Amino acid sequence: MESNDAFLKTGGNKYLSPDHLSVLNKRHFYGSWIRSGAAAFMWLFALAGYISHTLGVKTFWGITFTVFFMIGMNIPVLVILGHISRKRTYTLFSLFINFLEIISYTTIIFFLGGTRAGHMTLMYAAVIAYIGVVSLRKKLVFVVSGLCLFSFDMMAALEYLGIIDITSFTHNIKIQWSTEVLNVFIINGLIIVITFIISYTVSLLEKNRKAFRRKNQELLEATSDLKKKNADLKDTMKSLEKANKAKSEFFANMSHELRTPLNHIIGFTEMIVDKRCGELNETQKEYLNNALESSHHLLSLIKKLLNTSVSPPDTKGG
Repeated sequence: MESNDAFLKTGGNKYLSPDHLSVLNKRHFYGSWIRSGAAAFMWLFALAGYISHTLGVKTFWGITFTVFFMIGMNIPVLVILGHISRKRTYTLFSLFINFLEIISYTTIIFFLGGTRAGHMTLMYAAVIAYIGVVSLRKKLVFVVSGLCLFSFDMMAALEYLGIIDITSFTHNIKIQWSTEVLNVFIINGLIIVITFIISYTVSLLEKNRKAFRRKNQELLEATSDLKKKNADLKDTMKSLEKANKAKSEFFANMSHELRTPLNHIIGFTEMIVDKRCGELNETQKEYLNNALESSHHLLSLIKKLLNTSVSPPDTKGG
């Protein structure tokens, strides 16, 4: 089963990018394992039918040949896909692989009774559903469904024309062709209905995937914006730390530059007021006391200013 994700993407660049090509090749690889597993599973049922004499020898060997073809074709098609890089060529070859798979299922249906084994067309539904879910391409679902209808109707037409003889593989009683035609129409109708159901499901999945991508893009943009704001905040914090450090250094220097000479003025004034340098008259003493009082007041203001500048802000409120 091939997902054909490159389908209808042949516009623009003519070649697939290495990353896209790698993804598609992995899907084809996994699809080959699913195809091989389904074929082996069907062969085990055919073997059980042969052992229980439910299936004839020709039917069993016909199914066996078809199963070996389905398994054996995986290696060459994967090798060929590994050497294709053009979008259009890759798309067409992927459809060719799907067609080979559908022909194989049709061959098994033929060996099991042809149009009389219409219940086996559920294999078509499985192929359509798998490709639809994996590729999420509505157009591809209808293309594969068309290949299934073409393959089954061609088998019915060849049987009607006598080109292939179903009676040599089955012991079924001959059924009138009016009934056979009705069976074919019913099976075609069921396949078409299944195709529309799968197509609708694919459209819902695609819608949800687009919504998810949009939300994811919004989340990525919000995350990017948050990272940018966080980086800006860090830069602002660094700037504030530098400014705070510069402020602390400035006030530390100012503390030294202002207090030192002011203390000297206060000290020498006190010495003069204490008459250590000689007697003072009343006028001189009054002036010096005023100067001393003003100096102490100025020193007190400087201390308060410096303490307020270096202390952290009060976040608890008054």
